[in-house]
Amino acid sequence: DLITNLTRVMNRARQDTITTEIMEIVGGAEALRQAGATGPAGPAAENRAEQGAVAS
Repeated sequence: DLITNLTRVMNRARQDTITTEIMEIVGGAEALRQAGATGPAGPAAENRAEQGAVAS
């Protein structure tokens, strides 16, 4: 009983850590996606640079 309870507590703590790390990764990826869509060096700027390079 004690081993089972301690195992559950440890598993819950490990799962909470994993969930937190995943949320941080997803949040960071979303922030990068939004910054890339609106920032000066985002995909639109890259496309303009490529089009300019091809036209030259």
